[in-house]
Amino acid sequence: TPTPAPLATAAPSISAPEETESPKRTLHTVKPGDNMAIIFSRYDLSAKTLHALTNTTHGDALAGIFPGAELEFQRLDQQLLQLTYRSGPLESIEFYASDDGGFLSREIIEEPEKVLTYKHGKIESSLFLTSKAIGLPDSLTMRLAQIFQWDIDFVLDIRPGDEFFALVEEHYLDGDFICYGN
Repeated sequence: TPTPAPLATAAPSISAPEETESPKRTLHTVKPGDNMAIIFSRYDLSAKTLHALTNTTHGDALAGIFPGAELEFQRLDQQLLQLTYRSGPLESIEFYASDDGGFLSREIIEEPEKVLTYKHGKIESSLFLTSKAIGLPDSLTMRLAQIFQWDIDFVLDIRPGDEFFALVEEHYLDGDFICYGN
């Protein structure tokens, strides 16, 4: 009797996992003279993409970008997937690519932690120098002077040894000081 021939089995096909590119993130700080058209050109993003962004609910905010604001691009090749516009530490607008080739947007407003801080100053020469020495910015010192402008002449009535006390709101975001409040 003939011996049966061994069954031919094909080796299982093992393919290498597909390498998918991860999106590239780029952070851009707006410089004087920048506008969105210049920035998009710099990053090789199309005018068509910019037009689609400006036609979203919050797209008009991109016309008013200013120096110091931040733009974070997330893209794959030359295709923009997401743009985040941060006008300050508490406000940002996120733009997301939608399935129809356009963009959707949403505004995000962070709520800072507010901490009441007690400040005390003893005037040696001027309210402004004392305020600066205890860590109050000029803007808060001006507000303090405005509150008492009808009661105290801060040029003629202030004497060395005069003291002031103030309760001031400090605003924190994720544990970091960001600004003074009321």
